[in-house]
Amino acid sequence: MRSGQACGVFLSAVSVLGLAAPFSPAVATQLRANYKAYYLRLPVGTGVLTVDIEKDRYEARLSGEVSGAASLASGFSFEMQSRGKYQNGQLVPETYVYSSRAAKDVRNLQMNFKSSNVAHVAIDPPLADLGKRVPISTEHGQNVVDPLSALVAAMTAADPRPAATCGEALRIHGGNLRADVSTSFLQMETTRTSAYRGQASLCAVRYNPVAGHIADASYVKFMRDNQQIRVSSVPAGGPFEVLVHASVPLQMGMVRIELTEARIDGAVVNLKP
Repeated sequence: MRSGQACGVFLSAVSVLGLAAPFSPAVATQLRANYKAYYLRLPVGTGVLTVDIEKDRYEARLSGEVSGAASLASGFSFEMQSRGKYQNGQLVPETYVYSSRAAKDVRNLQMNFKSSNVAHVAIDPPLADLGKRVPISTEHGQNVVDPLSALVAAMTAADPRPAATCGEALRIHGGNLRADVSTSFLQMETTRTSAYRGQASLCAVRYNPVAGHIADASYVKFMRDNQQIRVSSVPAGGPFEVLVHASVPLQMGMVRIELTEARIDGAVVNLKP
């Protein structure tokens, strides 16, 4: 698996984790979560998510590196940043920035929002295969959130969530890709990672590409028809519901993402019973 493909899988996993959920923190607080990614049971990457919430503002950053066999001796790194406010209990993104680097290949993307609608997108360098992709229209950019804001929404809540916390749907816009993501609660199950052992809320995720994708690509059809994407989360104190595990089947093999450590306001969260 090449570095670009591995990162694409990691970012796709991030995109499919978005669950709409209101939050209303009373004081400033920060979540820092470290993750490790595996492909065919081999470690292939790491990621760090930081979420800062203060009054009516949020700011998030997700950075990651693909290494080992997945990078084919060509290191790959990426960073996503998102900030905005909440309005009537919902996230309202204002800016989203994505950058990646692999050897001499550097890509930057910036997207601005206005009232939950995409106002501007800049991609440098432009996509070389743009003519093969399903066009993204102005309508596709209405009432949307960026991938990182969707993840923030999934991991924050004003009150403790019921077991059936899934069942929401989001319109996610990544600047060069528009997709609909829906979720459904399956069951409470025992989940084990290096950072957590115990009961977690297990949800199924469906990913439906809408625009920006290559329509006849086999991996696009596979992901659209994929009914085995799973995510697990647990309450971590304060407004945070922390993702502890995700599994994304691919055409060849499985990608797993596991929480390795979580900190709230600098203190390690003990998620082990």
